[in-house]
Amino acid sequence: MGFYSTLGIQLAFKFGNKDRDDHYDWMNPVETLFTDIDSINKGLKNLMADTDGDGVGDYFDKDNETPEGVKTYGDGTAVDTDGDGVPDSQDKEKFSLVTDVDENGVAKDDDNDGIPNSLDEEPNSASGSIVDAKGKTIEINNSSYNCKNVTLPTIMFDGGSSQISSSSYGVLYTLAEKLRMCPSLNITATGYTQSKSGERLAWKRANAIIDHLEANYGIERSRISIDYAAGSGIEFASKRIDFTQKK
Repeated sequence: MGFYSTLGIQLAFKFGNKDRDDHYDWMNPVETLFTDIDSINKGLKNLMADTDGDGVGDYFDKDNETPEGVKTYGDGTAVDTDGDGVPDSQDKEKFSLVTDVDENGVAKDDDNDGIPNSLDEEPNSASGSIVDAKGKTIEINNSSYNCKNVTLPTIMFDGGSSQISSSSYGVLYTLAEKLRMCPSLNITATGYTQSKSGERLAWKRANAIIDHLEANYGIERSRISIDYAAGSGIEFASKRIDFTQKK
């Protein structure tokens, strides 16, 4: 019967000048490789960690406490489409024309005339006043209801939206009063567009206004027609519906 045994030998080399005390040790390279891999794995785990689960690793995330479900940019900050400082997830007016907004992302409009403060050239218009696109009051004289020369308002919308802003309700009330005082008055709602998609949006906006006037004030739909015009040279053309009297 034979007996066998295994003898392991580990080699270590020292490099350097034999006349000097300092030297370099050379150890098994495989051992060093495993040490490096372990270090790399730890580094990868740190890079892949995503505390708030927004898809952006903590290492790159500028806000690692993003609430669940909130869309973020590549740096982990919440998406803010209109750049007003209020994330889309909390913004009730995602396409504000201005950055002077309240905590809900709604443009501040102190006189409630439908024109944001920072665009309003007359920020203290009287309640219920009819204003133009710059917020200036349109003066109404005693002949305003002669039904032959009626001044009509402009309704502003958020970019890309066909939802009527609550700040436009007063203007629409005034428009409804004009239509009731002048039973023979028929008007045209004009939206500005340079494309088919823009035409569809203008149509939706005009119809939203017609629906509002019919549902709240009993104005017949047949009294309001819809038209389109080119938007070039018209201030805020992509966001407005103008009303004109049919001749």
